[in-house]
Amino acid sequence: MSRKEYIDKLPRRQQKQLEEAERQNSAALKANEVIKNLNNDLKQVTQDIRTPTTPGWRRSQQLGACASKADLEAKTEARSNQSTPT
Repeated sequence: MSRKEYIDKLPRRQQKQLEEAERQNSAALKANEVIKNLNNDLKQVTQDIRTPTTPGWRRSQQLGACASKADLEAKTEARSNQSTPT
């Protein structure tokens, strides 16, 4: 007996329950696809945040979280003085 034949022999109430379950499953699969895409986006953003892309990033990491803007500027000034030949 094929699946279709089996379903056709089920009582109408069970057929409706099966159809409803299939619709819910389809909706869940679509939602899972959206979640998968969001997770991939979040992974990419997290990677972008962790990857240093600016020169000031390294200085801020060296000075720590409590560094003031003046500290960062002084570090930048010292760095530029080191790299400029006299």
